[in-house]
Amino acid sequence: METDSSNPSELSIEYVRLGRASLDSSVTSMGHGEESRSREQELARIERDVIPHPDLMDSRDAMGNTPLRTAVEYGALDLVRKLVSMGAGLNERFDDGTTLLVAAVQDRGPNSLAIMEVLLDAGADADQVSAWGTALQVAAGGGDLGKVTLLLKRGATVDRRNEREVYETALMDAARSGHSEIVQRLLDHGADPALVDDCGSNALEIARKALKGFDPADLALLENAGLTKDHVDVVRKVQDESALRGRQAEVIRILETHRIR
Repeated sequence: METDSSNPSELSIEYVRLGRASLDSSVTSMGHGEESRSREQELARIERDVIPHPDLMDSRDAMGNTPLRTAVEYGALDLVRKLVSMGAGLNERFDDGTTLLVAAVQDRGPNSLAIMEVLLDAGADADQVSAWGTALQVAAGGGDLGKVTLLLKRGATVDRRNEREVYETALMDAARSGHSEIVQRLLDHGADPALVDDCGSNALEIARKALKGFDPADLALLENAGLTKDHVDVVRKVQDESALRGRQAEVIRILETHRIR
């Protein structure tokens, strides 16, 4: 199909038709080289079809994503800067429950921290809440001290809760995952270790429980919170591996010491 570059509405249709849906449908069969080529094609399409037409800046593709989200998830720092400078929306929540800032936090690529800075500099809310929790929670649970530090510096609310049934804080997520440096950083910024989740457990109790590995009794809780079987399997693997390394032991020491003060 030929696209009339002078017709924004037709470009929008073409962006949807040839956008992320075509990638997602074949991603399972892609090798690394093919996936890389598809990434470059997608970014080139945004440069070609969206950049010349600012009215398409916040258009959605077949997956419900904007060009900026695509650029963020692909770690395309220069394109992110360009889209942000042209006024792309920063605080939208997408159909899958993700936000731009959380998407940048979740990305492990080399540009992810710089992309977070670009978004925050342009006015992204440091307290963005996704279906997976706040940006700070995602960074804390993922063990990324640099991203936690940046979010705290930019005003993220240290004890803001997530929207899931367990009602946790960033401190609880870091404690469960055994990230002692992050636990200490959050405490230094005023995180309250006495807060409890919906099960009545505080960060110290969560760390003690996590040291024992995944608890099958948590299965129903995770499913009720909306996690798929694949997600639950990831949680199980991470918690079991973390327990084997004994990372929560240092977290427990820090929290017990903090309680004694």
